Amino acid sequence: MDGSEEKSVCGLGQSIGISDQNASIQLRLLNSRGLITPYRKGMEVFYRIEANKQIDHAEDLLHALQECHERRVSIDRVLRSATAFTHERRIQIVQVLINGPRTAVDIKEKTGIKPRALQRHLGKLVSRGFVKKNRNLYQLNTPRDPLGKCLMRLVCDPCEKPGLTIKRIVSGGQTGADRAALDAAIACKVPHGGWCPKGRRAEGGPIPEKYSLSETESAEYAERTQANVADSDATLIFSHGPLTGGSLLTQQFAEELEKPCIHINFLESRGEQEICACLCNRFPNLGNAQREGGLVLNVAGPRASGDPQIYEAVYQQMLQLLQ
Repeated sequence: MDGSEEKSVCGLGQSIGISDQNASIQLRLLNSRGLITPYRKGMEVFYRIEANKQIDHAEDLLHALQECHERRVSIDRVLRSATAFTHERRIQIVQVLINGPRTAVDIKEKTGIKPRALQRHLGKLVSRGFVKKNRNLYQLNTPRDPLGKCLMRLVCDPCEKPGLTIKRIVSGGQTGADRAALDAAIACKVPHGGWCPKGRRAEGGPIPEKYSLSETESAEYAERTQANVADSDATLIFSHGPLTGGSLLTQQFAEELEKPCIHINFLESRGEQEICACLCNRFPNLGNAQREGGLVLNVAGPRASGDPQIYEAVYQQMLQLLQ
């Protein structure tokens, strides 16, 4: 698409040779990052390239991508820059290197990243041109492509990271953990939303209208699960014991999309202070979301039929967390 074009899900899928479901997922991802804007015409939704000014840096990133297109930067180069910071640990590494060259040992001490993982992330940053190695020292290096330059500038922004705040709760609306999180958000006057299956499908009948959820294009649970993980800054999964079924799938989607994900097993008695510490300490570079006013937190867990006690446990935990 160029700036003047509008395309529907079907139109985009046909033009680039992918399925409608895949096109829908990719369009939602772009929309969640503020790079495209949806418009409804009758019963169909169309998208066009237009930055969402309410999302920090969306205009900067869109301008950089358009400049890459004008300069005919290869798709491979754009993808390499775009995937450089898909893991928060790489942002940590770059922010350590802002103050000058460091050895791998120095970086490990300042970030707490384990040696094997550190070498993997350093390798990705070096191969993408954001870091260069001179003997045993690593130092920053700004790529030549417009997107790489833009991303480096944004990651090196020295703005202080505020404390953890949650600006929106996302959930799929299923009985049990999902609705407990939504009800806690409503009780605490925290905005909520998320994706649910077409027809507001859930066990026991359609999801009540009091929950402000958007329907996916299919009635499959997996589609809304993936969409909620993709559209959130982090995912919190509750359970009594090991993850199974849809909860396990949520965790797998988070890993595939390289999104922060924390599993809270009530049998291990984690309190809300520990949840906050987990989010702050394990994922300190959620700071970009914090600067936008707080985190969009996806909450998941078993349905009521699989765990009759999960609703009350999640509801009480989320009340403490949001209050």
